[in-house]
Amino acid sequence: MMTAMAVLLLATLNTTSPSTPVSQALKGLLETQPPIGSTSRSVDYKVSYKSFHEGRSKGEFKESGALFVGTTRQGNTWASAPQHAHDPQLGESAPLSEGQRWFSQVTSPSKMAALADPGSVLIRFVRRLQPRAEESPSAGRGEPGDRILVYPLEAPRPAGKFWTFKMKVGEARLHLKKDGTPVSLEIIQAYKGKLSPHFGEYMLDRKETWSFSVDTGRLQVTKYQLSLHRKDWKDSFEAQMEMVIGGLQ
Repeated sequence: MMTAMAVLLLATLNTTSPSTPVSQALKGLLETQPPIGSTSRSVDYKVSYKSFHEGRSKGEFKESGALFVGTTRQGNTWASAPQHAHDPQLGESAPLSEGQRWFSQVTSPSKMAALADPGSVLIRFVRRLQPRAEESPSAGRGEPGDRILVYPLEAPRPAGKFWTFKMKVGEARLHLKKDGTPVSLEIIQAYKGKLSPHFGEYMLDRKETWSFSVDTGRLQVTKYQLSLHRKDWKDSFEAQMEMVIGGLQ
């Protein structure tokens, strides 16, 4: 889940776009946040995962439940195992399904940092990168003075020599109020390619959205949504996930 946010922190882009007033206001807001300290937040989730091989179903995983994320006094992210998703089991456990393994990976502490401490993630992002464009929100999706900062963020292409390959879109769209307060972050990444005219299709269609609020001066994530469809030649999977995050505890 947090893969794209990790890429934001590690990306190196050659850009000369100047900082804008709204991006400077964002930096000011993030740099004056109170220390995060030791925290805990509840997360209610719904996840659906379907996998296929040569178009035939390999399995499906659907689950809803709750877990907790937070930070230690040292600022490290932690994440609990899902609560009450399954009845307790004794003895040897059955192997995890493909969907369960995927869900376990996307809810690991390293992938949950953007939910536990979004302010620290975003401040490192905006210090390092410059937007390639600044836009007004579409009709009905903001208030007067709101701006969208658009950052290039292409997904890494698969390894191999491709006959055709097209990067359809790769960008992060940060919606800010006129005072620099973050409203949402949307990441869209898509590509499509073939190894030859007859076989070997590779495809990615990924969209992630974080919704933000500010509580007692600190940036919080209130909702995270993911829609993902990926195909690597004969194997593919589809995943949908939504997480609703509670207040600090």
